[in-house]
Amino acid sequence: MSSSEENQERFISGQKPSATANCVNQSRSERRLSTTLRALIKKRNLPFGMVQYLEGELVQFFVSMPRDIYVSPELSSFERMLLHSLSDYHDLESLSK
Repeated sequence: MSSSEENQERFISGQKPSATANCVNQSRSERRLSTTLRALIKKRNLPFGMVQYLEGELVQFFVSMPRDIYVSPELSSFERMLLHSLSDYHDLESLSK
């Protein structure tokens, strides 16, 4: 991600990013996540370790194979929601079957 962990936590909690944040990228990221999804993330105790793991897998895959299709292992409904959110954040299309 292009902003610091502090700014990401501020975004999730609904606070404005600090003055040093890249506000252009932050506002694009905000627009990618639906209002409903942001509200859900704010209400839950978000497992940042899981988010970091899923994002690392996603980014690593597309860095090495940018035109390929990522197929995740079987995930719980919550993990799928996180993966779809990360896909939206990185402006990727996602689909669950």
